[in-house]
Amino acid sequence: MCCLPDDSDNLFVVLSARQMNSKMLIISRASNENSVSKLEFAGADHIVMPDKIGGGYMASLLVSPDLIHFVGQLSNFEISKTHLEELSISELSQNYINKSIKDLQIREKTGCTVIGCKSGDLDYVINPTSDTVLTASTKLLLLGQKSQIQNFNNLFLDN
Repeated sequence: MCCLPDDSDNLFVVLSARQMNSKMLIISRASNENSVSKLEFAGADHIVMPDKIGGGYMASLLVSPDLIHFVGQLSNFEISKTHLEELSISELSQNYINKSIKDLQIREKTGCTVIGCKSGDLDYVINPTSDTVLTASTKLLLLGQKSQIQNFNNLFLDN
């Protein structure tokens, strides 16, 4: 992760890191919009522009403050009773792989809600249908209280 205040310094770090390890996940900060394409070309997987994100957040607070407050609480694990969890289906016990969300009865058994999933290199599916089959390459996004997430882990994870 490159968080230096100067874009050219971040560019140098990204280039050096990518040269050392072609498979490394690299996240870089950028201040200037012109730096984004250079950082991508240098090998950054993700580029974050804090000022742009902050401005968007402030504008969203004007348009839909309750929604933004709710999402903000989800991302603040210290004060929120609700958690978001990402896990790979390959971590589940083998008898749960290649089953549908309906077959696993995740909501009924744990109280967790499946809010999204991603299979392999495909895009994320928001609010997948209960017929969605969860393969070993699927990543599951769960929403639930801490106890519900723990119930999921106890029931489904291959410990």
